[in-house]
This record gives sequence, structure tokens and C-alpha cells, in this order.
Amino acid sequence: MFIRADHLLTEPNLMVNSEHVVSFYWDDFVPHLEVYVLGEGKLTEIDLSSPGMLVSERRRCVGRFDEDGYHPCPNNAAVRNFSQCPACASSWIPVQKCIFEPRCGGERCDCDFCRRAHVVYAAFTGDVVKIGMTSEPRLRTRGIEQGADAIAPLVDCENRMEARKLEKRISGDLGLKQFVNHGKIAKWLVTSPSRSEIERSHRNLVERLSRWRTDVRDEIEILDGYPVKEMPKHPPRLVQTAGSHFGEALCVKGKFLVYRDRTSGSPVMLEIADLPSRFAGRLPRK
Repeated sequence: MFIRADHLLTEPNLMVNSEHVVSFYWDDFVPHLEVYVLGEGKLTEIDLSSPGMLVSERRRCVGRFDEDGYHPCPNNAAVRNFSQCPACASSWIPVQKCIFEPRCGGERCDCDFCRRAHVVYAAFTGDVVKIGMTSEPRLRTRGIEQGADAIAPLVDCENRMEARKLEKRISGDLGLKQFVNHGKIAKWLVTSPSRSEIERSHRNLVERLSRWRTDVRDEIEILDGYPVKEMPKHPPRLVQTAGSHFGEALCVKGKFLVYRDRTSGSPVMLEIADLPSRFAGRLPRK
């Protein structure tokens, strides 16, 4: 990847003289990329409307947030599969692997995250229906985080483990996806289904699921408020997270930022959900 000489920063410099990305989240349809300014001890945000940053390959624990505010990781721990180290994550999840594959319904770990009521949902994105699970209050936000065109609760569950088991069963019995690859997502950024197409797909799903369950919910919410300046005419190319990102933002949807690269002039997409735990150095706009 070509990087202009005045944009060139070394990994050690990024570790010392830049900002630590600690959080990416959506507040309704407003995306936020939060960073901790090293040496100043304060939080601020990176403007996603005009990306200009060099992102590190190295990753360090993002620390933790609680009622007293933000706390950097005391061990500056290296991380790989999660943005937090086990120690910093222990305040909300005793075993990090349980985020994806819960081992109990909270009776063993006494963890509120595992005990709370969950809902198995369907996310409608492009021409694909994806099955997932989340806690009821996060349903709409979870759909936005995934860049879905619509979100529909299907079945209420008592805890996270029950929801995970049901998610896997519905996926297997009805042939619905639990994960979607980047190529599909790039295609969806070009064309979106109509409301009637989504509603037809939802009715079909509810009818199929109701054949073996009597507690299926029949609700759906269209999600169409993403910040979009311009949709790309062709599926954008996925760029590596680590490296230089400089250009004009076209849209933010789910975990991806699509921007027109200043060097090539072509639309590319960056997985901004992969930024937390990395270090970002701001690039000069001129």
C-alpha cells in the first residue's frame, strides 16, 4: 500500500504519539469513534465525515468504562480476538468466550449479562436474512450496528444461553445465516431492497417459524436513517484496517465506513468496528 512521505508514521510513533481508539458505537443513527489522547488523559472523537488517519497493526486493551468514567488498561495488555483483556472485561463478563458461546444462563457465573432476557431476531439486509440474538433493550441498536435494512424480534428467551441455542436451531432448520461475508456486505452498499420486499420476506419467515413454534412475534422495524452522502455505484473494495485512510466519506452503515480514497479516487470500505484497541495518528488535510 502506498503512503505519502508526509503521512508516514512508524508503529512505535503510533504507540507513543497518537490516540488509542477505545470505542465505536451508534447513538441511534449517529456513529461515534471515541479515542483516548495519550499523554493528555482525555477522551475525544475522530470525525468520520472526513477520514484522515494512519492506523496501527498493534492492538492494546481499550480499558473499561464504568459509572466513574473511563479507565485505561493498567497493564497496557496486548489483545487479539477481543478489544479488552480478560481483567478489564471481568467487570461485565467473567469469561470472554461466553460472549459468543454462553456456558450457562447465569446460574454458574452470577453474571447479569448472561441472566438477562434475550430475544432471537432476524436482520434483513439486502437479499439475505440473518439470525441473531441480543438483549431486548438493544434490539434496534443491534440492527443498526449490523447495517441492517430492517430488524424483527422473533422469539423471547429467558437468558443468553437459551437464546443462543434457539438461534442455532433456527439457522439450521430454516437455512438462515448467522454470519455474512464482506463481499455480500459490499454488494448491499450499492442496492437496498424496497420496503415491500422486506415485509414480504418477513411474512414468509414468520409463517415458516410458526409451523413449529406458537410464540413467534410478528413485528418489524425498517432501519433507513444511516448517514449517507452518496451511495457507491459499484461494490467498494474492502481495505485493510492497519494503514492509511484518507479521503471523503460517502456513507457509514453498520460497521463499515465507505469513503472515496484520495489517492485512487475509488470508493473503498473500512471496517471501523475493527479500530478499537488500535492506535490512530491523524493525517494532515493539506
